Amino acid sequence: MPSAIDFTPLETPGADEATNPISTVRRSTKLMSVGGVGVFAISLPMLAIIGYGLPKMVGETITDYGVPDSGLSQYGLVLAISAWGLFALGLGFLILWVVFNGERIVPVMRRIPAFAAANGLKFEEYPTDNRVTGWLFDTRRRLAIFRVSSTTGREFEIGELQQVLPENKMDPGMEPAAYIAVRLDRKLPHMAFLSTQARVPNWLSIDGSQLLPLEGDFQTYFRFYSPTGYEQDALQVVTPDVMAVLVDDAAAWHVEIVDDWVIFTKGYSFQKNTAEDWHRIFTIIGAVAPEVVVQGDTYQDGHATQPVTNVVAPAGRRLRTRTPSIVVVGLVTLVVWLIAFFALQGPLYLYAIDNQEFAPVDSR
Repeated sequence: MPSAIDFTPLETPGADEATNPISTVRRSTKLMSVGGVGVFAISLPMLAIIGYGLPKMVGETITDYGVPDSGLSQYGLVLAISAWGLFALGLGFLILWVVFNGERIVPVMRRIPAFAAANGLKFEEYPTDNRVTGWLFDTRRRLAIFRVSSTTGREFEIGELQQVLPENKMDPGMEPAAYIAVRLDRKLPHMAFLSTQARVPNWLSIDGSQLLPLEGDFQTYFRFYSPTGYEQDALQVVTPDVMAVLVDDAAAWHVEIVDDWVIFTKGYSFQKNTAEDWHRIFTIIGAVAPEVVVQGDTYQDGHATQPVTNVVAPAGRRLRTRTPSIVVVGLVTLVVWLIAFFALQGPLYLYAIDNQEFAPVDSR
């Protein structure tokens, strides 16, 4: 990284902006959970389908066996209309929230190539190679939108990833992920700091038994995880100095130490970054990451069969994960619905047979 970063290209309009100025955009000042919106968007239509479909089927089943419709189908229709009405009302509030919430800012994405060139950095659009490891890169199919990387000194890169579908098309339903990755001098055990100020991705769910409480008020900013049996090893790296710089300069980011990388991630797009945001990014690269480098330089894994400087034993290479709770809840809901549906069919059939002296109505 250059000894001094020149932010002038980000802070002043480029030559092309005289004829094609950058439009200001509104950026939210509050955290919105995309997962929460998704659950809201899916749950009410499902309630409408279940609320209308199940009573309607039950009513038709009773009627087929000669018993007058007890009003269940009409009840289902009312429930369905109510659910869809609530959905439309909620969607209206969501649209108003997006339109009117937040501050007006000047995004500087168009100025990034000039900024990179002025500082001896490399700017790439849609790079296809991947040098970084970690959850963000290993767990899902992702396409890099852009990357700014170092050309001299300590290796680092800044980029944005978008999840892609199997046919390599971008998934518009998934939010992008911004990341900052800095290369360390040696490999370290896998560690994760989940920020309490940033939304944890729905696809990431760490086994809670690996949660390690740290001293002071650090837990109000981060939940820290280390592999089982590596608690003391983690404390060799995560010193009070490291915790201090994380709280001061990276509290809004999730942090992952994996292999010989320290990676800062957050679910948002650089497309709405301002010049001030880029100042903060290079504060992380220039102040936070070096502290991790210093504390990790002397680490040696005593769990390895033959302890050497740059080796981590298999037990410490990756944290254990578990099935995300949103998947569990979805599966349980589906199973309960299916059990309820099929459980009702038998009693209704027996009720119709026991109380009627004729066979099911023949529609022919």
